[in-house]
Parts: sequence; structure tokens; C-alpha cells
Amino acid sequence: MKKGDLAEAKDHLLEGAAQTEIRALVGLGLYAIRRSMYREATQAFNRALQSDRDHTRALLYRGILAIIWGDTLGKNTVAGNILKKFKEKHEADASEPEKALAELIDVVLKVRNRNRKTKKAGMNALNALLKKQAGKALFQFVGAREMRRQRKLKGAKEAIGRALRIDGSRPDFALEEAAIYLALRDYEGTRSRAMRVQEMDAESGLASNLIGDAYLGEKNFKKAKQYYKEAIKFEDTEATGHRKLCDALMKQPKPDIDKAQAQCELAIRGLSTAGEGRLAAETCVILAKVYASKNRHSEFLNILKSGLKFDPTYAVPHCLIAGNINLEKKEGRDQAKEFCGNCLKLGAGGTYAAACREILKKLR
Repeated sequence: MKKGDLAEAKDHLLEGAAQTEIRALVGLGLYAIRRSMYREATQAFNRALQSDRDHTRALLYRGILAIIWGDTLGKNTVAGNILKKFKEKHEADASEPEKALAELIDVVLKVRNRNRKTKKAGMNALNALLKKQAGKALFQFVGAREMRRQRKLKGAKEAIGRALRIDGSRPDFALEEAAIYLALRDYEGTRSRAMRVQEMDAESGLASNLIGDAYLGEKNFKKAKQYYKEAIKFEDTEATGHRKLCDALMKQPKPDIDKAQAQCELAIRGLSTAGEGRLAAETCVILAKVYASKNRHSEFLNILKSGLKFDPTYAVPHCLIAGNINLEKKEGRDQAKEFCGNCLKLGAGGTYAAACREILKKLR
């Protein structure tokens, strides 16, 4: 893995994992992280913890994986529970590298806190930790991804640059750099970096998706759709490829609503079984808008309710359902209050929050 020969590394790791060898299972999880295959990484770390529930390194990497994968209540809860278990059962006997991994999880969770003071303190702590661990590529990568999510793009670019200087063989680092360039709207920079990933990992559907995103940013819909279709060919990005293809079909000058609907439906099925609850819920919202354009009201509401099941903490379905409730009956008014309350509590912004505030004014 250090040489960047992931295919050969995988063969050895699978051989050890077949015998439930803990080091091989942890290694298999780290291999999957390098290829941004987070479902597979989760399975490997879970198998390691089933064999030895007190394996500190497997536990901590499972927490790191959760924060790398996403910033949702589900992922944050997993990371928070792991951090709590580490502090209660393992911290006293942990090595310094293990304590450092726990500190990284702790700091990122503070950055994600809704309390402004805690969030600001967390960001300061993250910057300090990245300076302290300047020679650790994983820390720089996690920091870069978190800063990108927090829209601290200058800091993210610097951190991923440090990670790549330490270890330029990792496709996940190069993918993160491409994602940062996409956030900066440097579409040519995004493409060149994503194409570099394809040289490292010929089966990286995420690279194809990022190249498609760059073309979509330039409104080159034909090229964008071409690369999203490439991503669909890979098992790990089949569902996200369908989702992105749906976006392209909706955004092109003459939207193809019927084809977009079909792609959304395929995406939801795949995302909901792949541990991508938030993406599944977001795709439900897109599909709901397609149904609304066709005046298919019952399907509009049903798909929004499905979105709530996939991720109850995603605010938008709450807002849209609230706006489509009959307020003439007491039952409807009570439901609208509940959904609007959830919408605002979960941090919806813009027109969604404004619409719910108007509904609540009417119900006073």
C-alpha cells in the first residue's frame, strides 16, 4: 500500500482476512479508505471488532471512517460513541498515535457543533492539530475534507497539498484535491486532478463523477452525461452516477423530465442500501419536484416521506410536506406545526425556512 500498488496489497490482505486475522482486516479497511470505498471499509473494521471488540486501532479507524464519510447525525453519532468508548475503556492504556487519532475525531466533532463558540474553538483546535501533526498525511487529509465541508477552501487546499507531499500515491488524497478545486470552481484543475486519480485507480467511479461535475459546471451537458454514465458502470458509484445523471438531465437547456425521473428512481434504490441516507433523502426531494411538475400529488408526498425515513435530520422534506398540508382541519394544523418546527430546528435556510415561518404565523 505504501508503494501505491493497491491491487497487490488487496490480494495479501484478503488472504489474511479470510482467516479473520485482525491486522489483515484493519489493513483491508485502510485499503478501502484509500480507494474511497467506505461501505467496504466499514465491513472490514466491523469484522475486526467482531473478532476483538477491544481492538483499539480498529475502533479508532472506524471512528475516523465515520467522519471522513459524511457530516450527518448518523455518522457523527457513530464517531461520538466510538470516542466515548475510547475515553472510558482504552485511553489509559492507549499509545500516543492512538490518542492522537482520538483527538482528531474529537476536534472534528467540535467543528461540526451548532454552537458557534464550540464550532469556532473546534476550528482553532483543528488548525493547531494539523500544525502539530504536520508530518501525518491522514491528519492533513481529514483536516482538508472537513475544511472543505465548512467552506474554508484556502485552508483545505493547503492541508491536502501537505498530505499529497507526504504521500502522493493515495487516490483518496488526489480525489479530495479535485473536490476542493471543484468547490473553487476551477474546472480545468478539477479535471486534471481527477484524471490523475484514474491513472492511480482505473476503477475509480468517483473520478468519473468529478470529471462530470467539472463539465456540468461549464454547462457542457453532453460531456457531463458521458462521464456520469462511466461512473454508473462501477459498483461503488453506480447509485451516485444515476443521481448525478438525473441532475444533468434536469439542468440541461431542454430538461428531459422523464429520463431524469428514471435516473432518480434508480439512484434512490441504490443509495438507500449503500449507507448514503442523506444523499437518498436529497434525491427524494429532486424526484418530488419532478412529480410536482407532473401534478402527481400523492407520489410527491410519498417520496418526501421516504426521504424522511432515509434521513430524518434532513430539513427540506419536512418543509415541503408542511407546505402541502391542508390547514383547514385541526389535524392538518397540528401536523403543519410539527413539520415546520422540525424544518426550522434542523436548520433549513432560504425559501424553505421562510415558507415555514409564514405557515407558523398563520397558525398562531
